Amino acid sequence: MQTSCKRSDGKFEFIQDGLVVSNHPLFTIDPHTLELILYSDEIEICNTVGTRVKKHKLLMFYCLLSNLTKKYRSRVDAINLYAVVRSEDVSTYSFDAILEPLLDDFTKLSILTGRLISLTDGRAILVRASLVAYVADNPAAHQAIGLKESVGGSFRKCRFCHADFEAMQSGFSGDDFEPRTLQKHLEQCDVINSAPQAPKDHYKTAYGINRKSILTEFPPFDMFKQTPPDVMHILLEGVIPLTLQALIKHYVNAKQTSLAAINDNIKNFQHGYMEDNDKPNFIRESDLRGSSSLNQDAAKSYFLFRIFPFVVGNGVDQSDRCWELYTLLSDITEISLPSDLSLETVAKLKEVVKEYLELFKELFPDQPFTPKQHYLGHFPKFILLLGPLLNLWAMHFEAKHQYFKNLKKLMNFKNICWSLSRHIKRLLP
Repeated sequence: MQTSCKRSDGKFEFIQDGLVVSNHPLFTIDPHTLELILYSDEIEICNTVGTRVKKHKLLMFYCLLSNLTKKYRSRVDAINLYAVVRSEDVSTYSFDAILEPLLDDFTKLSILTGRLISLTDGRAILVRASLVAYVADNPAAHQAIGLKESVGGSFRKCRFCHADFEAMQSGFSGDDFEPRTLQKHLEQCDVINSAPQAPKDHYKTAYGINRKSILTEFPPFDMFKQTPPDVMHILLEGVIPLTLQALIKHYVNAKQTSLAAINDNIKNFQHGYMEDNDKPNFIRESDLRGSSSLNQDAAKSYFLFRIFPFVVGNGVDQSDRCWELYTLLSDITEISLPSDLSLETVAKLKEVVKEYLELFKELFPDQPFTPKQHYLGHFPKFILLLGPLLNLWAMHFEAKHQYFKNLKKLMNFKNICWSLSRHIKRLLP
């Protein structure tokens, strides 16, 4: 494990370069403190379409030590299974019940004096550990910290600030909004818990809160500073396809290109053999009218974004304001995805996000900002808190899902959670 991976030149490369770890009471006194990253996500083991789609839907919990060197931390087998739960059981037994054993462990390991652990060879070592980050997509993160999982069902739609939908339309920076804090969140939870049923539902909707999460009891853990925005779901599966959809519609309506020409360019683009699986799908007319995903997953969306100048062709006017929107989003992407950043680059990201949102509003005034576009304004803050967002994106953890999906032909589905746990246990030394 790395015991001293903090950069000495003021740049951000590791989680340890962020303010959370730099000011953490355990990490500052003991560089050997175990820094745990927790991740949760729902997966469907089989039958992903049809009327029985939810029959084998599972909530997966993975953990990863951020102390590991990059060489080992980037490996999928460095990600360990913490728990696997049937999704239907979460509503019966509660989400917090799953994390209670982990809370008990951290309560013992997060004290300054640490805890002596006896090894099989008779030696004893002093161990300290703490939760440094909780990684998840937006619905899973809201579920974990006790907020409304669907942003459509709450007045306050952001887990990082108190912005409502109307405020999101006029704010172009994270500094324009009052941040959520743990102290105020606990006060709001007390108001909800002490209110009669009718006003209680009103307060839950107004605050965007479902319950007081067990994460508020993790020592010392601030869930509004340590549940970072996921760059994969927000940028690659959200803002990028949304922006490309708006630009393609603009260029097609302006007769500068056509959907047939775009698909022909996608088909004929000479990509490398390592990009075979990431080659974008053809764009259908329905993709321009409906969902903003453009029928692409995260990897395909990112590939389409990078080759967009070739896809739309030479007939597009690259001197107009719409093309400037594409270049601004390119700058945001290039700053958000690198593995190391300077303080000046983080400051630039803040300005570029503001310019992108202002220009999007100017070019497409009838298209309101989505919550994912709003989340871009919080990127700079979380880079300062936890280092590059690439270290904490969900794509790395989602690669672990494939191992369990490949087991479906070998498993007994009577107790699917036990079967998955048994198979993963066989891989342990």
